[in-house]
Amino acid sequence: MHESIRAFEVKLKLFERQLAANNAAHFPTLKSLQSTPEFRGIISREKYCNMISKLLNEFGERFADLKNLESDFSIFRNPFAANPDETPEDIQLELIDLQCDSALKEKFSSVDIGTFYQYVGPRYPRIKCLASKIMSMFGSTYVCEQLFSLMNLNKSGLRSRLTNEHLNSTLKVAIAQSLAPNIDELVQTKRCQVSGSSTTRN
Repeated sequence: MHESIRAFEVKLKLFERQLAANNAAHFPTLKSLQSTPEFRGIISREKYCNMISKLLNEFGERFADLKNLESDFSIFRNPFAANPDETPEDIQLELIDLQCDSALKEKFSSVDIGTFYQYVGPRYPRIKCLASKIMSMFGSTYVCEQLFSLMNLNKSGLRSRLTNEHLNSTLKVAIAQSLAPNIDELVQTKRCQVSGSSTTRN
């Protein structure tokens, strides 16, 4: 995902430079309109350059957090190519040990990245922590948006007295993929009442 965002930003910069030089190579419709006499004076390349510039700024603001994680991404993607001098100090020694580990280097070249970090043992806790952090990142906001939709459906105007605790329980049930009751636990907590039992009073 990070690489796709970077590639798109580089493309936007290329578009901006080319449009500023009156080159519409990647915009065939605009290029065809520029060649017609009736549209030649109407089409403003500055207008499109400004639009692309605004889009670039919006991308920069929206994905600012990813820019801060670029060094972590490069370590995660290929720890054997990372320069220890350019990595955070708390991970430098572990990274050097990892880069000198020939067994792990061989494993890195034979398996995919996700599988590789399963072989990184307890000798490298900080590197494993960094890999776990990156691998647990969500690629989209779909899960969050789905949860908000469920919450809006459950806490409507007709159910205004629903407490946060009950809403939390309702959402847990709603998002559960497979829900099976624990019969043994339910039976153990059940208190049996015997009907018709006589109680003696002192």
